[in-house]
Amino acid sequence: MQINNKKKQDRDTAFVEHVEQVFDEKRRNRSQAAFNRNKPALAKYGMLAGVIVLIFLFTLSKESRVSAVSVSGNRYLSSSYISSLADVSCDDLYYTKIPFLLEYRLKKEPLLESVDVSWSDHGIISIKVTEKRPVGYRYDDEAVLLLADGSVIALSGEYLDVIADVPYITGFTDSEQTRLLCKALKELSAQVVASIAEIHQFALEYDDEAMKILMRTGGYYIGSYNNLDKLAYYDEIYASQKDHSQCIYGFDSGSSAASQVCPWNKVSTSVEYWKDEDGNVRKTQYGDSAVKHYYVDKDGNTAVDAAGNPIPIPIDETATEIIDPDFQAHYEAGYYATGVLVMP
Repeated sequence: MQINNKKKQDRDTAFVEHVEQVFDEKRRNRSQAAFNRNKPALAKYGMLAGVIVLIFLFTLSKESRVSAVSVSGNRYLSSSYISSLADVSCDDLYYTKIPFLLEYRLKKEPLLESVDVSWSDHGIISIKVTEKRPVGYRYDDEAVLLLADGSVIALSGEYLDVIADVPYITGFTDSEQTRLLCKALKELSAQVVASIAEIHQFALEYDDEAMKILMRTGGYYIGSYNNLDKLAYYDEIYASQKDHSQCIYGFDSGSSAASQVCPWNKVSTSVEYWKDEDGNVRKTQYGDSAVKHYYVDKDGNTAVDAAGNPIPIPIDETATEIIDPDFQAHYEAGYYATGVLVMP
């Protein structure tokens, strides 16, 4: 009886082991099938993990960082300000500084006309800018910067270096006056504009929009929108002046300017105007009354003819002055003895 029980137990044990083997085989087959199905995905995840590890290791290396920021084309805005505005600096992760995003930030700066950002060799971020040209600053309700295109922008703290190269302006607050002034200053070189300290609207009897310009040399130029280009000759005339208390006046025609007594130092006299045959005051092409101006000699005194009469600068049919570019030579040679140029 014990023998039979033992045989039965052995058979039961063998059956259980066989069943377990069958189930183990099925589990292995299912696992293998699942692995085979997921093998491509597992390979992708493995590669992705590898790439992430490589990227992480690369970010720890020196080659992954911005080695330098190159800013070019700027004159008025500092390179450090432009870099900070773009939010880029050395040791930033190089490939996280995407050029079009940096350009987007920089284009918010109103003094920048165009921007080009690019990745350069050796980890360098290259920023090339074109600035709008400032020509002066003034105080309206707030401090503002005047640009060559006639636009006006708020004068922020970042522009404090800019105002060292442009004049302080008072007056000309009307939009048309601002446009005309900016247009006239635009025609001057940046070097000439930088030589101007202040520009004041200065009404004369014949032009209420004339300007009194204080140069950084300490001398004064009296002019208008139409003859501001004569400032290009200012240094030459100022150097030859014997009396620096006199002002330099610009004329609306020719390429001449002359040294004369400043308006505030002149003895009060009535202004003379050119008149037509009917006695009507002639008008310039700009609608101003045509004032009679007189030539001055090399010492800055009014030039006179043989009879002692002042020699006027003649005008043409449009009331534009016709200035003799060689007046001094002709005057000293006696060709103005009659009050008009008579060549031998």
